[in-house]
Amino acid sequence: MSYKVESRNVNLYYGDMHALKNISMQINANTVTALIGPSGCGKSTLLNLAAGLGQRHRGSVRILGAEISSPDSRLGLVFQQPALLPWLTVRANVEFGLTLRHSERLNASQRNERIQQALQLVGLPSHTEVDPSHLSGGMAQRVALARVLVRNPKLLLLDEPFSA
Repeated sequence: MSYKVESRNVNLYYGDMHALKNISMQINANTVTALIGPSGCGKSTLLNLAAGLGQRHRGSVRILGAEISSPDSRLGLVFQQPALLPWLTVRANVEFGLTLRHSERLNASQRNERIQQALQLVGLPSHTEVDPSHLSGGMAQRVALARVLVRNPKLLLLDEPFSA
């Protein structure tokens, strides 16, 4: 069977601290899965590994059938904090998602349409020219989500999606 996400015997250390210990899991396609556990148990660390952002570890992490060791354009990760660029408008922050390495090449019309679709999905189509400093925490998190959705990822990873 082919899984969207699969980890086998993942171990990760931060110095002497064993942050992840023999983590194995399989997540099927077309499912919503939540990792639940106390603060500091390694949920974010595991998501970062799955997104190709993690440190050196033992074991394997496979996404969409391929071993992950660096970021993959088929994945979208929304971090705990929105990490919006304060000098960019909402629209420009979403468009920034299309400037990342391995982004799909789009003409201006396609870019505009994709940005508007992403902002529509998160309920912010009328906030394109708003400065991030004028957004609530929840709105900022939705802009961060739109920045990932604009890339049309095959797999969406959300770290603390209900925090804002």
